[in-house]
Amino acid sequence: MATAARHKDISARFLEHAEAELMNGDLLQASEKTWGALVHHLKSVAQEHDWRHRSHRSTSDNAEELIRLTSDPQRSRERFGLAASLHTNFYEDMYEEEMVKSGISAVRALIDDMRAAEEYLPKDPIRARKAQPGDSKNRRPRLLR
Repeated sequence: MATAARHKDISARFLEHAEAELMNGDLLQASEKTWGALVHHLKSVAQEHDWRHRSHRSTSDNAEELIRLTSDPQRSRERFGLAASLHTNFYEDMYEEEMVKSGISAVRALIDDMRAAEEYLPKDPIRARKAQPGDSKNRRPRLLR
């Protein structure tokens, strides 16, 4: 299993590859590398906090956990939705270059927002294990600001 640091490295590398693939005109690879960059970032956070991260469901749950803590959750959800649509684009080939380019920018911004939100997560992995994203019986209440 990859370490949290390894997932962070993969995330950064995939974003670089996405930009290169976009410049080369391979929109499908640019789309999938962008989605992969976000997923690997989420896996790094999940691993650091001992959350589940081996399914699409846990990816969504972990993303929502961080999105709730961002400065603009609605905007972050929109960015996550665009990232997920890039994953679909890999299979459907439905986006033009500008949409993929926007998606790459959105994922960069989302990862930055998630990094800032990470400071609000519990530092103690034991506390994090008590209520993991995806545990419906232990679902954490939405934070109020």
